[in-house]
Amino acid sequence: MFTSTANAVNASFSLTLIHRDSPLSPFHNPNLTRYELNQAKFGRAIAYEHALSAATALSSQNDSITPQLMPHRGEYLPCRKCYPQKDPIYDPAKSNPSMFFQCTDSLCNLPPRPSCGTDQECRYRQEYISGTFSEGELMRDEFAFEGPDSATASRIPIVFGCAHTNVVSSPRAWADGVRAGIAGMNRAPLSLVSQLDQPAFAYCLLGQPQQSMTTRVQIGTSPRMWGNSTQMLAGRNYAVLLEHISLGAQRVVDFPSGHMVMLDSGTTMTYLEPELFNPVLNMVKGLVKGFEVIRDSRGLSELCYRATTKELVEAGLPVIKLWFMGGARLEMNVESLFLEKDPIYDPSKSYTSKSFDCTNSTCNFTPGHSCSANNECAYHLAYLDGSFSDGVLMQEEFVFEGPDSATVKGVKLAFGCGRNNVFKGFSADGGNTAGVMGMGRGQLSLASQLAQPAFAYCLLGEADKSMTSRVQLGSSPRMWGNSTAIVRARGRESQYSVLLDGVSLGAARVIDIPTGQVVSLDSGASMTFLESSLFGPVIEAVRGAVKGFEVARDPRGLSELCYSATTKELVQAGLPVLELGFVGGSRLEVKAESLFLEVAERRVCITLIRSSFGQSIIGNIAQQNNVVGYDLAKDRIYMSGAYDCKLY
Repeated sequence: MFTSTANAVNASFSLTLIHRDSPLSPFHNPNLTRYELNQAKFGRAIAYEHALSAATALSSQNDSITPQLMPHRGEYLPCRKCYPQKDPIYDPAKSNPSMFFQCTDSLCNLPPRPSCGTDQECRYRQEYISGTFSEGELMRDEFAFEGPDSATASRIPIVFGCAHTNVVSSPRAWADGVRAGIAGMNRAPLSLVSQLDQPAFAYCLLGQPQQSMTTRVQIGTSPRMWGNSTQMLAGRNYAVLLEHISLGAQRVVDFPSGHMVMLDSGTTMTYLEPELFNPVLNMVKGLVKGFEVIRDSRGLSELCYRATTKELVEAGLPVIKLWFMGGARLEMNVESLFLEKDPIYDPSKSYTSKSFDCTNSTCNFTPGHSCSANNECAYHLAYLDGSFSDGVLMQEEFVFEGPDSATVKGVKLAFGCGRNNVFKGFSADGGNTAGVMGMGRGQLSLASQLAQPAFAYCLLGEADKSMTSRVQLGSSPRMWGNSTAIVRARGRESQYSVLLDGVSLGAARVIDIPTGQVVSLDSGASMTFLESSLFGPVIEAVRGAVKGFEVARDPRGLSELCYSATTKELVQAGLPVLELGFVGGSRLEVKAESLFLEVAERRVCITLIRSSFGQSIIGNIAQQNNVVGYDLAKDRIYMSGAYDCKLY
């Protein structure tokens, strides 16, 4: 069924490719700017490369003030950078009471990493451990807050950072798109709490099931709070003394003299030192009965179960209580202790599923195959970055779209049913990724199993993410242009390798390789990686062709060439097309829109990366708006040159 024509699917059909950033994608985050999305591409590219390399003058107010919080996956901050913003971006020039601070002002010593600008304005740079940072100027303006019974409190002058450059290394989705910054609630001089100079504040954070609702913070002389209290320790953070932890009626750890811990509403998870973590984890393990222990697919959590939080509640898992000196306590129910994702594929619920035993010849094609205790064909697939998948080989029926949107049903495919999966490259997608579809030349790739003689695709560009790209498979997918031979490169047997014979930038020939140099086409990689012998001349040629724009720095330090410009401006300035030519006359044409990505406002960075792993790989951004066809029967790859993929 995998490569023989006898088992080939007797129909042509197509796949709809949804860009991961398209509104149709399960990964779509409507609140991320195109800059953040493009920065994420560079981040994924570096992860890909690492994998390969490894083979406030402040008045006191008496009214209580209640800003809104929007809960999301357990992360709570009164306000967080979130683009695109529905409201206009803050413009100090349009606000009468706004005021910049000069370097000589005493307040300029308070922000993180203060410095002096060219106009003597007080600048700051706030950095976080994750690589996130914010740069801008210190300002003061008047803010209005909601008071008791939704009344509006008087306007209050607040000192804040007016950011010019914000880079969030791991952006999170916020539902309403109106939040534009972060409000600090600690005891530092410029935190919101310190500037409001109120005697108390309190909050009650909604749990996971109620995340469509808002949580409120009450600030003032009498916010609603009750129960026992515990003493805060000195310092800008909220540190207290933990006395003991209990799970149900059982005491897990005990600290008669107290153990210092911190409360942080800006951190999602709870971090425990080993002397706390290990006893609690072992106690939870001992109380959860009847559920299979599984691996976290992202390798982040040390304890996961094949269950729903509802099932754990019904099984009677008790509440964890954190007790503090003085009798105060926090109670964590099951919904706060475990996070739940989408349902996992269950072969027992599918009458078309089939397992392979160890004697089946297909088992020999499976990477790291072995025989399980139940005589099932087990596999172990490891990646260079430490990601892996352990499971058993299964067969299931899949449904595809055929010509004229007709449905092709009952396509039997073998796949790895992962039982223990750790995929480090999927840590930012919110748990939506269910697996990897291979289109390479391996025996169990989708292309090989469908046993079609050819396939072709035309990937839409960055401006067309609301539409879908298509892959056509069958005897006659639409492909044209000159072709180049697929070569068998040692160590790259499963890749589509071809011979590059030259690179041009407009009419200028940058590189000439008469005998050809092996490069691979990889639609699964975003960026294009070039060996130094190719990368250096190409970068210098691009530098020479870009005139009138200031060279800038990549906010994340990943790209070697950036400009203070937009891609539209580069197009209007006449940046020529980068043409990759191959032996046989086929070519890929990389226009300015694909050669550069906007990673911040008026900041573009080149999508070429210097390869550190001794190979050149042409990623999917360079392939955008080119028809690329793979004639597997003749071992040829066709390239159309520049084409509008909306017409494909």
